[in-house]
Parts: sequence; structure tokens; C-alpha cells
Amino acid sequence: YLKMDDRERLKKTVTSTFKIHAYTLKKDALEYVVEKLEGFDKEKRHHWINRFIEGLRKENVNGTVVDLNTLKNVATAVSTSRNGNVPILNVFDVTAVPRWDLAPDGEMILREGNDNSVHVDNATTVLRQRLILVQMRLSRTRELEGCTVSPIDSLFAADPSNSTIIVLGVLVKIKTDEYHIEDLTGCIPIEISDETTFHAGVFNVGSVMIFEGQWDGRVLVVSAIALLPSHSANETRSYIGNLNFFGGTERTAFRMCPKLSNVAARRTQSSLVILSDVNMDKHETRHALFLVLQGFASCAPTAFILCGEFSSQPLHPESTQRVEEGFAQLAKMIKQFASAYGGTQFIFVPGMNDAGLGQILPRPPLPMNLQKPLSSLKNCVFTSNPTRVQLMNQEIVINRNDIVERLCKNSIHVPENLDNLGVDISRTIVSNGHLCPLPPSIQPIVWSLDSSLRLHPLPDLLVLADRFESYTADHKGCIVSNPGPFGRLRYDFHVYLGDSRKVELSSIDLSSS
Repeated sequence: YLKMDDRERLKKTVTSTFKIHAYTLKKDALEYVVEKLEGFDKEKRHHWINRFIEGLRKENVNGTVVDLNTLKNVATAVSTSRNGNVPILNVFDVTAVPRWDLAPDGEMILREGNDNSVHVDNATTVLRQRLILVQMRLSRTRELEGCTVSPIDSLFAADPSNSTIIVLGVLVKIKTDEYHIEDLTGCIPIEISDETTFHAGVFNVGSVMIFEGQWDGRVLVVSAIALLPSHSANETRSYIGNLNFFGGTERTAFRMCPKLSNVAARRTQSSLVILSDVNMDKHETRHALFLVLQGFASCAPTAFILCGEFSSQPLHPESTQRVEEGFAQLAKMIKQFASAYGGTQFIFVPGMNDAGLGQILPRPPLPMNLQKPLSSLKNCVFTSNPTRVQLMNQEIVINRNDIVERLCKNSIHVPENLDNLGVDISRTIVSNGHLCPLPPSIQPIVWSLDSSLRLHPLPDLLVLADRFESYTADHKGCIVSNPGPFGRLRYDFHVYLGDSRKVELSSIDLSSS
């Protein structure tokens, strides 16, 4: 049995973790969970808490208070399903993503505990981790074979010369038009001019990039800037192994699971319908959404993924009420097509301006008052932003953020040809291995959850839902999709075909309906 102090700590951990997911355990239910977990170590406790929460979601419990009978039913379902059918689709919010750090040699180390503090030490560690994540690819990048990449501290010990040097570091803005680069060893000022060559990508403050130039003993006069080439998931797996760092409780990575690969080979009609900026407070949007549901009724997808912003207006009680009413209308639509979509999941990802915790990332699921109109439907999942989805043996990351505008606004260089701006933005994100490579002064982060924003290894599909126009890209086998807003100019959305791993652009024309 646990000592009193240990038991109280476990109670606090269970209570706080369930609260993050908007659940409150009654006293007898809390005691039941503690009794189930008290014989386990920290890792197994975390594992089973997540399984309980996943089970509650699947049961679609009404309200936020969980009683003992409900929890016992969930425990039975979780236990009996452990060796059941292979899951076709799972949704993992950020709390179900393993927390891991990188050692200086690039080894991935699982982190224990659930430290959610915002200490400066945590912030410093996270920013160093972002740099190490890119730096570890240096020795494995064929394009840099034969090149010497110098740590910054080595420059101070060297005599200034006319020879070209290469440095990998983070771009830092000190003040207007004054920039430095930092690595793990130091910081130096740089000079950028009209003569500086910028390779493919967008080069923003907070990103890790390669700088080539002349060191004069005080300043690096930059002649060229480039992003470090990304690595495919298979390349990354060749040196990190087959452990699951993606999400959930499985030990083996989904793409490396033979059972899931066999299921994927036999199942030829898996698909995802992805929509962004689904303004549920607007009648036109709801009508277009009805037409989407009507159109797919004869060939139901595996899931509909609906991303915010769910309100077209700034947050206030009246706009929130209109969104609630919109979700109530959506519930009626889904029930109308119940026979068609009984096996289809509806996944809701909040936008940065939806009800929640301000502009911090990651964002929790929509609050319970907005979930309530759909709570009677067992196939509706409200998840975090970002979130992760397992589709058979494929790993999918979804993030709703206006990242195109934000990176461009904080860049020293944006490509002149804007036709491929979406592709260049996605190149920057994939190169950094992070969903939001911006400094914390621009994008606040829950430091303990930063690993849920990392893209290592790269997923099979990366959805960067954005107000920017629709685009797709392919970076080392990672398909990047932005469906664009559902209803700004047209009612555009993307359809991801799981068997062929292709993205198709679709649109609803209200004028003909």
C-alpha cells in the first residue's frame, strides 16, 4: 500500500489530469482509480490514466462529473479491448503525446512526470531542445558532406580570415534591423545585405538555419542563408528505432506495426475530409456543411476533421451562444445521416481565437458548453490544438494556426514569387521539426508540452490549417495540407485518400444549391 503522502500525491495527479480533459471525478470514483493505480510505477500510472480518459471519450459521458459506475464500465471496456481488434483510427490530444527530450548526441529520452510549470529553466531547456533537434541531422545530411560547420565559440579563438565559414544557429532579433545568431556555445551579430542569397524557404526569427559568410572577428557578414534539409520518417527511424513517440499507449510506432500494415493493405477506402475555419455561427457555412454531409453519404469517410475558428466574431457571450446553436444544428444534421455515418468519426480541433486559454499553445479542447450540443453522439471527438490522429499505420498531425502570416511577419526574407509561399512556409516548419518555430515572446508555449509540437519523425500527413489559400506540398514523404478557409471566397476543403496518400481539393458551390 502507498504511504499517505504518496497516496495524496497520486490523488492530486489523477484529479489534475482528469481536469485537464474537463472531467471531475466523484470521491468514490477517485478512490477507485487510486486503488487501481497504487501498485504501478509512474510510467504505468500515466499509461492507465490516459486509457481511462480515452475510454470516457469513447463512452461520450454526459456532463463533466464522472461517477463510480461510469468509471467501472469504462475500466471494463478498456481492459477487454486491450487485446481486441486492431484500431483503424485513434485521436490523441497533446496530453497523450509522450514527453521526450533529446540528449546532446541526439538520443531520444522519455521524460517522467507531468511537470506543467513555466519556470525560466524550462523555457531555456525547450529552446535548446529545438536547436538540438535540427543540429542532430547535420552529420547525417548528405548535402553537407565535406563541409565544416563551426560552433560559434570557435570563431572567437580563430584569427579573422577571408575564408568562408558555415554556422548553424537560431536567428535572433535584438532590435530593429539588428540580428544575431545563437547556438549552444554562444551568440554573434550578423550583417545581411542585398548581396545575401536566400535559398528556398521563409527565414523567420526563431527558426534554425544555416549561415554562410565571412567572419571579420566581430560580425559574420552573411553571403547565403539556407534551411537544413529535412529527413524522411524512414531515415529518422533508422537511428531512433521503432518506439512510439507519436501518441497513445502502444509501445511500437504505428508505421512499424505489422498488424496495422496488413490492415492498411486490405482496406482500400480509408479517407479523411478536412475543413478549416468552419464558422458554425453562420447559416451559409452550416448549409455548405450539410451539402458536404449529403455528398459523402454514399461513400462515408473514416473521419471528418473540422477545425476552427468556429466563430466568425470576436469572443463574447452572444457569439458563443450562436456557436452553441450552430453545433446543435450540426448534431441534427449528423443524426439525419446516422445510417451513413455510424462508423465515421467527427473530430473537432479548436482555433487560436476560439474559446480557451488565449493565444498560448497547445490549446485544450473546446469548453464543455460548446461540446454539450453534440454530447449525445458517440462518434464526436473534441480534441486539442494541435492534435494527432492514427489512421491505420499512418501518423497524422493537425494544427490550426495562421502560421503563414505569422512567419512572414517575423521574417528577414520572404520569396519574391508568392505562388509557392505555402510550400515555402511548410518547408521551414518541416526543416525545424516544429509546428511553430517562433520565439516565446511571439508565440507563448506551455513548456512542458512543447514536445507535442515537434515533428520528429515527420508524420505521413501534416495538416497546417490556415486562413491562407489552399495548398499541398510533399517534403521527404511528408504530405502537407492546408485546406484553406471553408467559406471565405469558396467553400473549399481537402480529402485525404489514405490508400494512395494523396490530397484532393474539393469545393461546395452554394450558388447551384
